[in-house]
Amino acid sequence: MHSEYDMNNYLDNIVGKALFKKEKKELINTVRVKDNRGRIQKSYTHINNYFSENNIGYLIHAKRTSNKRYWEVIYNISFEDYLKKFSTVHEVKYLLHKMSLKIK
Repeated sequence: MHSEYDMNNYLDNIVGKALFKKEKKELINTVRVKDNRGRIQKSYTHINNYFSENNIGYLIHAKRTSNKRYWEVIYNISFEDYLKKFSTVHEVKYLLHKMSLKIK
């Protein structure tokens, strides 16, 4: 498995994006959740369980358009806990700006 920092950095970069087949594979290979027999788990429910059990503040939602299915990674932490991840006022202002762009 990649380091926790690398995984969190990767997840931060894909939050809110539609993950189709290629991106799903990339997510699966980055997180690398394995069962007791060492098999990589490819189900978003298994990955969500891993996130929950290890207090990783993300959640995968399965979604679909009229003809395509995709996953979307969202934050699964309180806003206050999310802000604690940032060390400077500049980073918090950037985050708030980024969030306002997604809301519109």
